[in-house]
Amino acid sequence: MNTFNINALQERIEHYLATAEQVGHDGSADTIHAFRIASRTVLALEPLLRATSKTRQWRKPMKRWLKGLNHLRDLQVMQERLELHPELSMELEAGVQAELAAWAAIRPHIADKAFRKRLQRSARKFCQHCAAHPGYFPASALLLWWNTQEAVQARFNAITADDPASLHRLRVAFKSLRYLVNTLRNIGAIPADASTGLKHWHDLLGDIQDRQVAQHWLQGKGADATLPARQTAESAQLQGQFMQERAQFQALLTQLDTVVSTSLSAMLTPPSAA
Repeated sequence: MNTFNINALQERIEHYLATAEQVGHDGSADTIHAFRIASRTVLALEPLLRATSKTRQWRKPMKRWLKGLNHLRDLQVMQERLELHPELSMELEAGVQAELAAWAAIRPHIADKAFRKRLQRSARKFCQHCAAHPGYFPASALLLWWNTQEAVQARFNAITADDPASLHRLRVAFKSLRYLVNTLRNIGAIPADASTGLKHWHDLLGDIQDRQVAQHWLQGKGADATLPARQTAESAQLQGQFMQERAQFQALLTQLDTVVSTSLSAMLTPPSAA
């Protein structure tokens, strides 16, 4: 296991702020992607920070900025996947440029001075509280882990082959779990290899969602019927793959719960002898 460092949480916050500053003047796809990842990392930690400070004033705009990039990301993914269909290129490019124009009006105002102070204050108060109360971090992180893991388990139990939306709901919960695990790993609270295997499921669920989004977009644009039909067929194939491999998903979830719960529990301060 890495050396545990609670101050590494503040490094995650500073990384987000640095990325927010960069995205304020750089609208490239790579920078936007990095900003989305940094945003999800901080939001995965927000329930921890909420216990020691008010987070609403920075949580709400952070979520709003992140949500504002969803359609742009969808269009950029479709550009890559549908590049062999020049009849759609102009429409997709127009959509991307419209989203970038809307984003350009927003991004100079992202993470202003007041926002930065509020976010940094939340991180500082949490770290100070952890330093003053040994055992607080593993206890609060363990509770957050259980809540996050239980949400994934509940949505996994609810998936059905005839309800594609159930896989999307699982994907949303699973993303939060993955970002939480990555952060706990990066600060040394859990083993460095704890996240092994998560990317496979994250990508598979994402590929299913990407094809469903493309299917609806193509149908809405009146594209040749074979194009949305192909997206539907590919989505169904990937859904079938997930259903066939669901036992492996459950095994990974169970193993991960054991590793994270054991690691965090071991960090709890033992009770004083009477």
